[in-house]
Amino acid sequence: MSARKTVALVVDRAERTGAYRPYLLRFLREKGYRVLVIVLDQDLRKCKVSPPEVEVVSLGLLPRDYRRFKPVVFWKLKSVLEREEVQVAWVQKYRLALCLSLLKWRLPYLKIIFHLVNVDIFRNRLRRIGWHFLRRQVAFWVANSYGVLEDLPGASLPGDNMRVIFNGVDLERFVEGPSKAEVRRIFNLPEGGFLIGMLARFRKEKDQEGLLKGFAELRARGAEDSYLVLAGGGPKKETLAEMVNRLALRERVFLMDRISPAEVPAFLRALDVFAHPTWREGMPNAVLEAMAAGLPVVVTDAPGLPEIFDCPYRFGYMVPRGDVSALAKALWELYRLSPAERETLGRLAQRRVEEAFTIERMAREFLEVFDHLTGGAHTVS
Repeated sequence: MSARKTVALVVDRAERTGAYRPYLLRFLREKGYRVLVIVLDQDLRKCKVSPPEVEVVSLGLLPRDYRRFKPVVFWKLKSVLEREEVQVAWVQKYRLALCLSLLKWRLPYLKIIFHLVNVDIFRNRLRRIGWHFLRRQVAFWVANSYGVLEDLPGASLPGDNMRVIFNGVDLERFVEGPSKAEVRRIFNLPEGGFLIGMLARFRKEKDQEGLLKGFAELRARGAEDSYLVLAGGGPKKETLAEMVNRLALRERVFLMDRISPAEVPAFLRALDVFAHPTWREGMPNAVLEAMAAGLPVVVTDAPGLPEIFDCPYRFGYMVPRGDVSALAKALWELYRLSPAERETLGRLAQRRVEEAFTIERMAREFLEVFDHLTGGAHTVS
């Protein structure tokens, strides 16, 4: 007789179940694990996974409860973990890792995987104190880039329970689709001209301001038929709109709200070049998806991005963070290429993803971590 072992992804909000997570959860299930998603929030409408492939449990909490981690959070989470006999909990948020670590005094068998997906997680003194506690409680640390790993306090870290697993992209999503002209009509973008795009939330860690300045420089160099689309929405939208007006770019720059994951492959088909200037990162899926779509990319040297460019061939440009002139020059170099030359760079970008950043490779490496912690998906009795 054998019984499947139960593993769980624990998230605060249902929308945090997207990107590569559905594929990884299905893959674990196919390999014999019983897979569970535990959502603290009561609202499951934005959940990206669903039964029967993956079981989903909501703790039925309101944001005001779990954001302050009231006692009800600990009580409900402990009850679900015990009832479902969860052996491994996978988390990506500091406060969830801390919450589960505190529960281990009542659930000593529970193993925690803390998946680090950005730098500056332990950015203040209180969190650095939390780091020393978590080091003793977390069973396995996974970072999505060496840049994230090196950002951890102390830097001298045990290797047996720590591993870098790059983010992965499902290449099949980018194989076929409508033509560039058709997609531009769908998104109300200019049908002609050189179109640069950036797909990221309008937040302080993303440098849309630098891209707008770089784009203004690009046009001053003579790229008169160029356009820029910034998609993502967020708290900086009004600031960016004011900046567009100040730079006299209203007829050339398009500000769009968030693009749904299902629309991303089509949106990328509208572009000639993908730009991603940012101040801090882990391993940006947006860049990997643009490369999978066959686009040359221009990025800044935030953590994680140098690892994408660590290969002997060129598929775009990486420039120093905050260097607007270098950003404008990189865009100009791509503008000057023929469509066929840009297509060649795009194929090299796809090659780089195929070599190191596929969802299949990511899933296999995560399976190795789960198997390491559990001894395999089944318990023989």
